[in-house]
Amino acid sequence: MLPLTVIKSEPKGRWHARHLAVEAAGTDLVLQLDCDDMLLPGAVASMIKVYTHRPGLVAPRRLMLVEGETEDIPRVIAERLPESGDQYARMLVRNYIGVGCLYSRDTAVSRSMR
Repeated sequence: MLPLTVIKSEPKGRWHARHLAVEAAGTDLVLQLDCDDMLLPGAVASMIKVYTHRPGLVAPRRLMLVEGETEDIPRVIAERLPESGDQYARMLVRNYIGVGCLYSRDTAVSRSMR
């Protein structure tokens, strides 16, 4: 059985629910997934290794299966992420943190409190 905690709140939208979940997380790092997302074997370990070497947002290259187009071979979703620096300021222009990114829980909570 998975160690899950159910958090109940007034319905205020998906991002409010995610924020509450990140605040309640009992871990140093957060990696959020939606019910239709999958990670390849070893993905979490690889992302933690990258984070340990260079803390910050770890945004893996996302792949997508497109029915009738890829035949079980995922294609890369082309996207350009901001360079290192104040990536949080770039989020004011465009939210580039996709589902599947790994980041520090403390940073996310402290930034959202501003």
